[in-house]
Amino acid sequence: MAYQLPVYSMNLGHVGARLNEYNSNRLEEKISNAVPINVHPLRTQGTYQKGQKLCYFDGIAWNEVGVMRLRSQAAHLLVQVGNKKEFLMIGDGHIIGTPMGSTSYNESAGGHLLGWRESLLSSTSICSISPAIRSYFKDNEKVHITPLNIAKRPVRVCADNATYDNVRECDIFKDFDHYVQVLYDPLKVKQLNRRATIIRCKRPLVHLLNKMQEKLRRI
Repeated sequence: MAYQLPVYSMNLGHVGARLNEYNSNRLEEKISNAVPINVHPLRTQGTYQKGQKLCYFDGIAWNEVGVMRLRSQAAHLLVQVGNKKEFLMIGDGHIIGTPMGSTSYNESAGGHLLGWRESLLSSTSICSISPAIRSYFKDNEKVHITPLNIAKRPVRVCADNATYDNVRECDIFKDFDHYVQVLYDPLKVKQLNRRATIIRCKRPLVHLLNKMQEKLRRI
């Protein structure tokens, strides 16, 4: 972020769904024809307990911020998105993801895939007992999460590679002041946007069918 240089990323391994395919042929031509996309990170700020001391943290995440249980007990999280009514999430944790990060942990937890240019963030619960959250919201809204009963149910905040244990509360929001310009193969952008649209249309139907099957089992 300090140098504000455009980045043309290539996948040299088996991870990185939103990286360009590795091919060094005509690389300069590919870079000149690439689609520039400004990628903004998420920022998470809050407090955590370190012994007898209450500390402040300020983390950056390009993929997602996860608030997760630290021990065997399920996390009890009060989640509020913008000015909407807060809800209690009981489960392993909750993920707030960027469009870039929606193909990573968010997707494996059953969350929505987001298109590159969509002004949205994903909101996905992890192995939730109640309720199962698979949604998205406008990226100008701030998320506030308060863990309950932290002595018995401590939680950890993960902002990409940075972790903060015994968190007491945190805010998660898009950092509009910072960005990295990422260069993408135009075909790659089309493929990812198409995949996001298809999966977003299918998932509500799958969720409805699962609910109907649950009701039938109870009869």
